[in-house]
Amino acid sequence: MGANTYPRETIIVVDDDRGTAHLITEKFSKVFPNVVKCNNGKDALRIVETTDVAVVIADIQMPGLNGLELLKKVKQFNKNVEVIIVTGHGEVDSAVEAMKLGAYDYITKPFNVLDLQTQATRALEKFRLVGENTRLKTHLIRHFDNQNLIGRAGNMKEVFESINMVKDTDSNVIIYGETGSGKEMVARAIHYRSRRSDEPFVKVNCAAIPRELLESELFGHEKGAFTGAIARRIGRFEMADRGTIFLDEIGDMSLELQAKLIIALQDRCFERGGGTTTISVDVRVIAATHSDLAQCVKNGTFRDDLYYLLNVVAIVIPPLKKRKDDVPLLVEHILKRLPSKTSKKIEGLAPEAMQALLLYDWPGNVRELENVIERAAVMAKDSIIYLKDLPPHLRNLDADAGEITVGVGTTMSEIERLAIMQTLASVNGSKKKAAELLNVSEKSIYNKIKQYSIAMTK
Repeated sequence: MGANTYPRETIIVVDDDRGTAHLITEKFSKVFPNVVKCNNGKDALRIVETTDVAVVIADIQMPGLNGLELLKKVKQFNKNVEVIIVTGHGEVDSAVEAMKLGAYDYITKPFNVLDLQTQATRALEKFRLVGENTRLKTHLIRHFDNQNLIGRAGNMKEVFESINMVKDTDSNVIIYGETGSGKEMVARAIHYRSRRSDEPFVKVNCAAIPRELLESELFGHEKGAFTGAIARRIGRFEMADRGTIFLDEIGDMSLELQAKLIIALQDRCFERGGGTTTISVDVRVIAATHSDLAQCVKNGTFRDDLYYLLNVVAIVIPPLKKRKDDVPLLVEHILKRLPSKTSKKIEGLAPEAMQALLLYDWPGNVRELENVIERAAVMAKDSIIYLKDLPPHLRNLDADAGEITVGVGTTMSEIERLAIMQTLASVNGSKKKAAELLNVSEKSIYNKIKQYSIAMTK
């Protein structure tokens, strides 16, 4: 077979029993777009080696290349392909061996095809997650080095220093910051610059998942553990083995589940819901919250022992209102990424528009700034964003034109840029009047506008 014979994310069903292979393939084809059946391990391996395969479902007992041998060879060729092994009731030892060799899961005969379908869906989800992590790793390492985490203010420099200090350790980290301030970006920066960068980065939003389902999401469950548990589920901790799990908004986790999390963190093992088998994992935990966990401990809504386990290294991300001198840098970074969304190239902001951004307190932080700039870019009629293109609540902010506020650690060139921008905004873009106020020549103003790429009204 030639390369790319089958479409991407192919699922291969391998069984020397042609009737079983046909039944599974027929049922799966109604759910999954790309399903291929094979009657021996050699043909299946040939497909794995020549196309984009996501999941292999293999019977353990096959002539020639059996299920375990196929598993080994698949993982040698591409460790990201997920393999589900089908075993008989008397083959428990072989099933355990399959898990040790890297199988995603196993299912025993006789089985319900719907149960196998559920397992295949979870395996495909993990395959996609690992693929996304690989793409993000390349993207984030490149952009992190280019200040994808934007900031020159002194309080952001502390964040960068903390990232560099913890990236090569396995210490638990907790990130504090308001909603939209970039907690996940900091967590990803730590992971993708660490020795675990080739392994999964798994995110769990503890506030977005109903409390009664969060335990299963984290630790998984066995078939029949509760009503609706029609198949074994692999939890996020297992998915993150050898990598990093990011527990976002951990302050919203129930006290009961916090107790189970403590055991998992201390012993590095746990049991799936409804199960008795102890599962060991090597996971680094990065947590994040917008809450004051120390105060939550005092209020009795967060366990003190979990707090001390997580709070080994604390990183505090300052809100945007406390680092407004980073706004121009962030805007420049956002504008570079916009064409892919808006199909429009924006060269910059008029001084009065930038002045409005600098005056606003940004309760939604960087996320709100991104939304405002994207909206303004859509509304803009040419390549410059003007004050009229901004949302109404940003257009009528008052400011003392004689004051410029900058943070500690701001460079002299950035202070100069801010001074020129705000002065131009205060005189409606008149270069002559700005030159008079700043006590420099009009030619100097023109040169600085060009040097700092300050967009001007026409």
